[in-house]
Amino acid sequence: MDQTCPLRATAWIAIQFWSASDSLIGVASTQVAYDIKGTSDWRHVNGTFSVPDGTTRILTRAGIHTPQNAGGTAWFDDISLVRIST
Repeated sequence: MDQTCPLRATAWIAIQFWSASDSLIGVASTQVAYDIKGTSDWRHVNGTFSVPDGTTRILTRAGIHTPQNAGGTAWFDDISLVRIST
């Protein structure tokens, strides 16, 4: 992950992929596609990702880089994952 976040980093939703041995094997994030900063109205955010081979557990995270945002707030509602067969 990029450790050089700007002063006002964007809010994000991330999907982490973990192996049976509790190793992080991949991450998918909305942070690049949806650069949401500052005060704004609700936005619908979506994305498509592939689950890496060896994934046994998926962790969904949502947040905002608080130290870079000096107390900023982000609200998340109705986060869901939907399996799409190809």
